Amino acid sequence: MLALTMLLALAPIQDPGAPGAVEPARATLESCQFETDRWVCRYQMPAIAIVPSAAGTGSSEATPPQGPTEPPLEAEVLSAEEQDLVLRCAEASWLSLCTPAQRRTARALRAEAEADSALRQSIGARIGAGDCAGAERAALEAGRLALAAQVRDYCRPEAQ
Repeated sequence: MLALTMLLALAPIQDPGAPGAVEPARATLESCQFETDRWVCRYQMPAIAIVPSAAGTGSSEATPPQGPTEPPLEAEVLSAEEQDLVLRCAEASWLSLCTPAQRRTARALRAEAEADSALRQSIGARIGAGDCAGAERAALEAGRLALAAQVRDYCRPEAQ
């Protein structure tokens, strides 16, 4: 708290009437009405001017990747956002900032990731035991077509 107070005290305060100050654009209120048990207000938004970037600082346009790109055969079971949710909320106590719905979702996602890990381990054990057909069948039964293709490619005898 003391650090925040010191930071605010040391921060330069800009006078809104100063010549270098930029006045932010503000919306203007057009009307307010009471509709279906709530107030609804309509505002007029100001025009927005887009300032081009200075030369040499890079462009804001995205450039497409060069050459053909292939998606990976097997995508991660959980996206980065879902992994973050699992880490924050799967084992969260009632004091955490996770809602009960987030906790339930995180637990379900964690169970899904654990099931995928168990499937991969069982398929790996079958491949290790030399049962490539069984490993491919297990991947297909689980509905993991990309994983079955990986197993098939791995087990395919090399052409000599």
